[in-house]
Amino acid sequence: PPLVFGEAMNLNWYHVTRAFWQSVILAGPGVWIGAAIMGSITKVLLPYNWSWVLCFVFGSIMAATDTVAVVSLLHSVGATPKLTILVVGESLINDGSAMALFTLFFQALQGQTYTVGSVVSFCVATVFGSVLLGIGFGLVCVRWLRSANNPLEERDITTQIAITFCCAYLSFFTAQYALDLSGVLSCCASGAVFACLAPRIILQHESMHNVWSIVEWGLNTMIFLLGGLMIGHRVLAEVNGMDWLYMMVLYVALVAARFVTMLILFPVISKIGHGCSLKEVCFMSWAGLRGALGMALALIVHKQMYGESSEMNKETSRLLFYVGGISALTLLINATTSKSVLFGLGLLSTNSAEKQLVTNQVKKK
Repeated sequence: PPLVFGEAMNLNWYHVTRAFWQSVILAGPGVWIGAAIMGSITKVLLPYNWSWVLCFVFGSIMAATDTVAVVSLLHSVGATPKLTILVVGESLINDGSAMALFTLFFQALQGQTYTVGSVVSFCVATVFGSVLLGIGFGLVCVRWLRSANNPLEERDITTQIAITFCCAYLSFFTAQYALDLSGVLSCCASGAVFACLAPRIILQHESMHNVWSIVEWGLNTMIFLLGGLMIGHRVLAEVNGMDWLYMMVLYVALVAARFVTMLILFPVISKIGHGCSLKEVCFMSWAGLRGALGMALALIVHKQMYGESSEMNKETSRLLFYVGGISALTLLINATTSKSVLFGLGLLSTNSAEKQLVTNQVKKK
């Protein structure tokens, strides 16, 4: 939730309104197609006789992209606002849709039965109910924010920051645990309301952004730390040399699946909103990093299913191992080479990069 809210606080609304439907398509049908492709590849590729439900749990986990590092890169090298907002917009919404899809398959893995009608009602309630709830929380908290808007009162700055925390976590908790909706989508919607209505009310934007940046960095680091400790303490004992090889193969399959997904959606997203070129779609495919949300969902599966049986212990350990390893590979390979990919595709000229570097140095001075 802090990551979603922090990104929403920095959106350029002119570009957002034009890229909205592109982001919805990438984060809705794009997530479903990506999860289906990855789940099917996992079922065919792995020799462990995973059930279809477990394969689709893994596919839904890997469907969520984490583009924080690439977004920072795009800003630092002076990439076009259109490309930046497409990457940011997708990452804002697809966390919620991927988590909703994960909830559906994970409950099925735990024994919950669904009919076609119940699946449709679940999806409709999750999407529309979560967004409406988030908008409601956002409007209430913006009104609350106005009550702490005295520039002469230093404590109002702290109060405003506390209000944003209350909005983010109450919208997430209420949706996710009280109403069985999507907490991420609800939090994203409340953050969007804040980004639209709150900028003129906030007393110190720099303090607000600094606090949320620290929290975002700390909690993301904690998730990876917990994942690493769990993998080192329990998971590595359950995997073997072949699992390392399958992890590499699944990484390649994941990158290929994202390219296929983006190509399937290209005829639509290239004709609406900002539009996009085939080169931009190639970069967005390469920039689909995996990160904190995937690790958190894998930890949930491992924690709740570990101990069911010795066979389930092995399978959940492998799932956590694959998610952690693939996330690490996308950060080590995709993130570090994104700048070169931008240059190679001709989406970033040397002159624009040098101009942005000079601008950043002037701002620092």
